Amino acid sequence: MDSQTRKYFKNLTKKRPDGTRICDGKMAREDPKLALGLLDVSQNYANFVRTMKMHDAINLLLGLDLYSRDKQNKMYPEYKKISEQNFKKEVGRIVTVDFFGHFGTELAYEHPAIVLGSVGSSVLVAPISSPAYGDNRPTHVDLEPPVVTIKSAILLEKIRYISKNRILKKFSKISNTTQVGSNPNYGMEKLQEIDSKLAALIVPHQHKRFLKAEKDLEVALQDGIDKDKIIQRLNLEADANLKSFEALKRDYHQTEEDLRLALEDGTEKQKIIEELNSVIAELRTTHNV
Repeated sequence: MDSQTRKYFKNLTKKRPDGTRICDGKMAREDPKLALGLLDVSQNYANFVRTMKMHDAINLLLGLDLYSRDKQNKMYPEYKKISEQNFKKEVGRIVTVDFFGHFGTELAYEHPAIVLGSVGSSVLVAPISSPAYGDNRPTHVDLEPPVVTIKSAILLEKIRYISKNRILKKFSKISNTTQVGSNPNYGMEKLQEIDSKLAALIVPHQHKRFLKAEKDLEVALQDGIDKDKIIQRLNLEADANLKSFEALKRDYHQTEEDLRLALEDGTEKQKIIEELNSVIAELRTTHNV
């Protein structure tokens, strides 16, 4: 299709000042140019597909087939059954998605993905890729078997809302109770990592504010713990000092009592000495000694 033909068709769908379009109320078969344009695009696309590798050509054909069936409401029964399910409770579910109809570097063909949310008939998914495992990109989340068949990574930078009609298969689900190897918290940790990295990607400023608030709370809690430890230590020291004071007080009273007795003993001795001296003096006087 050349640019002039494209402009011709765009003009048929363009709204006029009164809000109507030239194509309103008409069927495709009423315009011969439309049939010729469809034939031209189809032939051009078919010629292009013939030059592709067989793997890519097959995936394009399968995707085009599903697209055509979806538009005609003639989807395969096994796929239609999946599209009728409620995905609101399927966050963390690994699925196969047909990403047919991509532009540029967008993901194409059938590909594994993880469900991150659902609104109405749309599902928020992020593709999963094995070559991306372990590359440490800030938007990637690594997954290990048996959650996935082989080590892979979730590509959060490629998230997109899709129709449930694109979901072809369902596999395992990552939840808070998912355990891998000896790690009983694997599922909870991965879901938290997804949320954190997704927030950093989509709402970076709010995410930074959240991290700062979280850090401030941690410091405040730590300060509270440190203060409690200081108070506890001071209380222990006060108890020890009180016990020492009581012991010193007992020692003081004992010493005071001992001193009193000693003084009393000293007084009695002094009286005896004085009495003896008095007797001796009398004897000397009596006997003229």
